[in-house]
Amino acid sequence: MTTRLSPNFTLEELCVTQHRDIDNRPPAQVIKTLRETARRMEGVRAELDDRVITVTSGYRSPELNRRVGGARTSAHLKGYAVDFNCHGFGDPARVCRALAAADLPFDQIIEEGSWCHISFDPRLRRQVLTRTRSGDYALGLLRAASRPVLASAGAMALTGCASLGGTDAAATAKLLENLRGCERSYVGTLGGLAPPTASISIRCAPDQETPR
Repeated sequence: MTTRLSPNFTLEELCVTQHRDIDNRPPAQVIKTLRETARRMEGVRAELDDRVITVTSGYRSPELNRRVGGARTSAHLKGYAVDFNCHGFGDPARVCRALAAADLPFDQIIEEGSWCHISFDPRLRRQVLTRTRSGDYALGLLRAASRPVLASAGAMALTGCASLGGTDAAATAKLLENLRGCERSYVGTLGGLAPPTASISIRCAPDQETPR
């Protein structure tokens, strides 16, 4: 018997794991969060032309999170995050481009290469990241279009961030300065119509939050 959290998502789906030896049943408070996550995922599905979403990871118990190498502050631990694919819509890069450009509330979207990560942590910072081949997290959707993907003009105004093109070193320095200590974070890519001239990777110290 399944427990439906929303029209298209079940509790079992948002607790899925291949590690059958681990008890990944969520506590009551997390189930409440998962209901809200499922509701938000309905909005994600609507933006993807109502195509089927395949969840590969949702809630993770602390034991499961350790087993899969998740960050110690992972949003998966509280039921805020979902890793998924939407094969009927396109590859992860296309899916992430569409969601980043949509008017959706989210905390993080990460194009992980072979899947998409989205989280709905209450901070709702609208961070957009790409995981690089080296394992770092870079600003924007680097495997997406050459044009910048901006979430909203309002979010840009809040963060003071922009996209860069050409060889404007002063603009690059200004963006880097804006990013320092930015609590609401960036929206955009270091690209534009011209080839990118700079990139930023996020490396977190052990006592800082790591994406995912």
